[in-house]
Amino acid sequence: MRPNVLRSQLDAILRDGVAYSHEEWALGTSGVAAPVHAGGTVVAAIATVGPPGAAGMRRCADAVRLAALTVAQELGPVTAQWQHHRDRY
Repeated sequence: MRPNVLRSQLDAILRDGVAYSHEEWALGTSGVAAPVHAGGTVVAAIATVGPPGAAGMRRCADAVRLAALTVAQELGPVTAQWQHHRDRY
């Protein structure tokens, strides 16, 4: 993978609060994951995996992001970096 492609993907993850996988972990699967933050550190992740296809995972992204933020809120205050994702709900 070229460095500019990786940088673009990392920027999208920071902007959107989720990461997507399309047959990268296992053939025939796609996934979406969101980090769980506690005290400014990522301590876990919430993810879902399903059949291949970006559309299905994009439909799941809000639910995965919200689940991760809900767990993070139970663990403590949400950091400023992720506040804008919480404000969507």
